[in-house]
Amino acid sequence: MKQENTQRKPETGIEALEDLQTFVRENSGWMIGVAARILLDRQHAEDAVQTAFAKIIKNAETYSGQGSFRGWMHRIVINEALMIRRTIKRRNETDIDALLPEFDNGGCRIDPQLAETLTPEMIL
Repeated sequence: MKQENTQRKPETGIEALEDLQTFVRENSGWMIGVAARILLDRQHAEDAVQTAFAKIIKNAETYSGQGSFRGWMHRIVINEALMIRRTIKRRNETDIDALLPEFDNGGCRIDPQLAETLTPEMIL
């Protein structure tokens, strides 16, 4: 009597994506962590992970099966984070938060230049 192999193969490629919501929930945390270590910015890391998920879902059927599926995903996340980092560097982006106005609890603008009362002598 021939015995059937009842061992289940590990999920690879498109099989791992059958329940997309679960797939995203289970993997988004570590993927954001990887991207954030490269980009040092949570929002950029989330952008990298979103693009990585799109590429993973689109190309899951092309996964060759060499190495782990998670390792393949890891490489995609790293590549997306590096692409964003290059784009930021090329654009020479700087944070403008320090230049934005500040507001008090009542919603009034706090402007240090206006806080000092200028006398006519100071102006002339």
